[in-house]
Amino acid sequence: ALALQPQSLQLLSDPQLFETIKFSDPELPSGSKVAPQALNFKVSGERIEKAEEVYSEQLVKEGTKDDEAKVIGGLVARSVSGLAMWPRIILTQDEDPALTIESRGRLGEHQKSHWQTVLALLADEPIAVATADPIILTASVDVPGIVKAPLKYTLAGEITSSAPPTPTSLPIFEKSKEMKEVDPAAAEKAASNIATGGFPSLPAKFSFPGQN
Repeated sequence: ALALQPQSLQLLSDPQLFETIKFSDPELPSGSKVAPQALNFKVSGERIEKAEEVYSEQLVKEGTKDDEAKVIGGLVARSVSGLAMWPRIILTQDEDPALTIESRGRLGEHQKSHWQTVLALLADEPIAVATADPIILTASVDVPGIVKAPLKYTLAGEITSSAPPTPTSLPIFEKSKEMKEVDPAAAEKAASNIATGGFPSLPAKFSFPGQN
C-alpha cells in the first residue's frame, strides 16, 4: 500500500474494473483459480501533462530549482512503475442512490480516504512511455480452500514503449557526472543510469511472464 504523499501517485490511463467481489453471494469461489482477465490500457497525453505539472510543483515546494524540477517531473510523468488498485465499496445496492465508499474519484483522482491504494510494481525500475503506448496486463487469482489463507494474485503482461531517449545536455545531468574518489567503472555506470533517467533504451517491448 502507498504510504506516500497524496499526489505521489498519478495515473497514466483511465481506470478499469479489475475484479468484483460480492460478499453476500453464497457461491463465492473457493479452492479454485479465477479465470484470467485482460486489462488493456493506453497512455493518455492529457494525464502525462497533468502528472508532469503535479510532480514539478511538488519538487519546487521541496526546494528543487525550477529547471531541475521540470526535468525530473517530466521524466517521472512519462514512466510506468506498476498497476494501481483501489476499492470501491457498495454497501446498500438496493437503495437509490446506493451507499458507496469511493476511495478514489471515478476517474482515479486522489481524494481523502482511509482505504489505501495498492501499487503492484511491474519492474525493478520505471519504464519510460509516451502518449498512446499500449499496456496489456493479464490478472489471475488463486482462491485457496482455507478461509485463513490469503488470495494469490498474479500479473503478467507487456508494455510497448515508443518513448524517445532522455536528453543528456541539461544541467541536472551535467551535475550528476561530477563524481570524485569513486571507482571509475562504477562512476561511468552511475552517470549513464542518471543520464537516461534510469530507463531502458527505446523503442522496446517489455514482457512480464508473471509476477505475484
